[in-house]
Amino acid sequence: MTGARRGRLRTGATASLALLVVFLAAWEWGPGLLRIPTFIVPPLSAVAQEGARMWQVNHLLMHTGITTGEVLAGFLIGSLLGAFIGYLLGMSPATELALSPYILALQIAPKVAFAPLFILWMATRIFG
Repeated sequence: MTGARRGRLRTGATASLALLVVFLAAWEWGPGLLRIPTFIVPPLSAVAQEGARMWQVNHLLMHTGITTGEVLAGFLIGSLLGAFIGYLLGMSPATELALSPYILALQIAPKVAFAPLFILWMATRIFG
């Protein structure tokens, strides 16, 4: 690595660290200086204190592990379904012709719009 490149990397790392320090300082003291209520933007120290409390009392690590497992399972299931459907579409022109309009409609629709529908669907399956 050349000296000039090493110097640019060091400068970039220093700038990134300085930006992090400015951001954390603004988070800690900014809401108080701007008179923003703590229930809207709590200071960094309150967030860190609550994080430490949750780590000790509410088994944060266990819940993080469960959520990570659910994310990985969802990714695996979605990847397998996507590969299977992609294989079907690639191997069968009739399937591609039949499913293309629906796939296109799902690609165009904003993904955020599906969240309330999934929540309602899951809630009625679980609670109703």
